[in-house]
Amino acid sequence: MQIRTRLLVSFLLLTVLIVLQFVFSSYVAQQQDALVRQMVHEHEISNRLSGLALAAQKIRRYEKEYFIYVADEARRSHYFSEFQSARSEIDSYLRALRMIYSVAANEVERQRVGAWQDAADFYADQFDNIHRDVNTGKITTPFAANAAIAEGKNRFRQVLTDSHAAIDQQLELARANSDAIFAYKADSSMLFVLLSAISVLFGLFISFQVPRSICKPVRELTELADGISKGRINVPVKVTGSREIEELSKSIERLRVAVRGLLLRVQRPKKARLEQAG
Repeated sequence: MQIRTRLLVSFLLLTVLIVLQFVFSSYVAQQQDALVRQMVHEHEISNRLSGLALAAQKIRRYEKEYFIYVADEARRSHYFSEFQSARSEIDSYLRALRMIYSVAANEVERQRVGAWQDAADFYADQFDNIHRDVNTGKITTPFAANAAIAEGKNRFRQVLTDSHAAIDQQLELARANSDAIFAYKADSSMLFVLLSAISVLFGLFISFQVPRSICKPVRELTELADGISKGRINVPVKVTGSREIEELSKSIERLRVAVRGLLLRVQRPKKARLEQAG
């Protein structure tokens, strides 16, 4: 293999390792970003569900306070206003959840939120009807008010139960995503270190082996050429290596043979004269 080709192949392989390391790093970063975005998404849902659960508990408390003070118009009006405020909070959280699930194309959860909305609307409508009946004198006692809203409370109770269960589910998902991030980070760090070590070792190999494969035969040829210049012309030149080294070896060998032949031609007449003189 030519020296130029050997160098090109070596540096090409090193470049490939560096590119693979860069691609791997980019892929790992993208995967980690995706997991983090998923965690943020789950956290956002958890916040909305927590707010919904708190608003649902408040609206139930205001309903009970309203019924306790059903005969006190001032307090009754106050708790009716608080009930309506809590109802607006519930509607706001439910709208946000429907939007989140719509963007995520989670039809099952979106339908569940829709069922919560229907239950909350039915419960609030019953409460509005009771408030009207209280103001007109049709309902005068807490017992009658509780009986009138029983069906709405039963349906709304499911919202409370489901929202708490959904919060627990989101917390489990958040923990699972957190564990996945740490595990993925550990694995990716190990692979990144491995790729880096391979790149460094290969770079060191190229730095030492490639120059050595060139310098060593050149040094041997230099010594042989120096020996030829000093008269050591009977040792054949046999140096192997790259194509350039082989060509240089053949050239020096041809030079050795030529010098040897020239010396033999010079020495032959001298030897003949000595024989004649003897």
